[in-house]
Amino acid sequence: MISKRFLFFIVPLLIIATTGIASNGALQVAGAAKSITAIDTTMWKYLSASDRSQWTISKEDSEKAYRTYFVNGAKAFRDFTILSQKIETKRATIQDIADDLIKCLSQARGEFEKGIKLDPFNNYLRTAITAVYLNLDPLLAYKNDNPNRLQILFNKIYLETDPLKKADLYNKIGKIYFNYKSWEKARDNFQLAVANIFEGEVTDIDTAKLFDNIYYRGYSHLKLYEDEPALTSFENASMIAPTEDQKKDLARWIDYINWDKGNIHASEQYQNAKAFYAEKKYDDAERAYLDLIQIVQTEHARDEIAYRLSMVQFNNLDKKPEAIQRLWNVVKTFSLDETTGVPNEPTQAEYWESYCKMCLNLAANSFYEDKKTAFIYFQKASQIESSIRGNAFLNLAIMSLNNPELCLNFCDRSFSYIDRLNESDKKMLYNTYYRAYQQKGNFDEAMKWFKKFNEI
Repeated sequence: MISKRFLFFIVPLLIIATTGIASNGALQVAGAAKSITAIDTTMWKYLSASDRSQWTISKEDSEKAYRTYFVNGAKAFRDFTILSQKIETKRATIQDIADDLIKCLSQARGEFEKGIKLDPFNNYLRTAITAVYLNLDPLLAYKNDNPNRLQILFNKIYLETDPLKKADLYNKIGKIYFNYKSWEKARDNFQLAVANIFEGEVTDIDTAKLFDNIYYRGYSHLKLYEDEPALTSFENASMIAPTEDQKKDLARWIDYINWDKGNIHASEQYQNAKAFYAEKKYDDAERAYLDLIQIVQTEHARDEIAYRLSMVQFNNLDKKPEAIQRLWNVVKTFSLDETTGVPNEPTQAEYWESYCKMCLNLAANSFYEDKKTAFIYFQKASQIESSIRGNAFLNLAIMSLNNPELCLNFCDRSFSYIDRLNESDKKMLYNTYYRAYQQKGNFDEAMKWFKKFNEI
């Protein structure tokens, strides 16, 4: 028979045995032997037993629990400790013997759990099974056996009384579910972790652990399209973020949620559309933006999508007139500054300027092939205040040389924006003045502008 004192050596040996085992933070999703949702709960009622008066335990069962199952389990555990010493003495690596270690611990676990079912209050068995779980956890993490690891972690919770240690267990469980994209279970376990952190009897809360759980809880809310709790979690996490990079990351998620005032479905579709564009899948990007226009809820989001869709159609899909009209439908609704004639809001000013440049671009590309289209779009570009308004009037003047009066009118309009013309445009403007006055027979005025032309 193995001495009862044997158990007193279990915990320190287990701590030694875990040397070199991969950190349980590396939670990689691998092929699972069974569903992570199929957790065996049969042991929980035994592990959570607290009121002995509600249990009927015979003397025979109590003795069998110890003399048979504890002793058999202790033998298997002894094999584990002997094997684990090979790692300590560097005669083997965890990679070499991980499967054998798990096999020994699984045998010990089976025996100890059988004993606990007969006598849930046997302290030797409870200490022993705690030690087994302590060692199986990192080994199963190393093997990426997350379904079996979940069972171990849940069992450990029912043996644990310290809220802070429970919080760590719920965090591990939450991250496993998180990596399997089981968002509801992830959310619930991160919330339990947060609750246990606050329940712990400590003066100073470990804000790093609190941040970790609140952040992952928020992300789980996000994936469940729960905008308000996601936003609250990210805002709370931001207040205790350990680094500036993490604060910036949270700020991005907060902006993501607020982009369409909590319409996470729209924010998600928006990211998909931008991803299509980045991958040069322009047809897919166009379809995504067209679909997105139907689900956004705010004017700000609707304008932004219309702008991006216009850019795709104009630059990548050769749908220039359609793109310009789409953007015009947006910018014509903007409120303009009475002094400058352009929107005060920076984003709106960007859309406004883009519309003008698109008109000028289409007109310039049509200049030699389709004079009518060119004239129409130069007119559109000239009708609203922008950085290229003077250039638009200049091109209208050039196209109107056969009508000197009209040409000179456009020249004068262009000249009023002379500070927005580059040197080449200025020479072109002076030359156009010269030619128009020549056609009118006003040679003195023509020579005046010819002189300006030569001065540049």
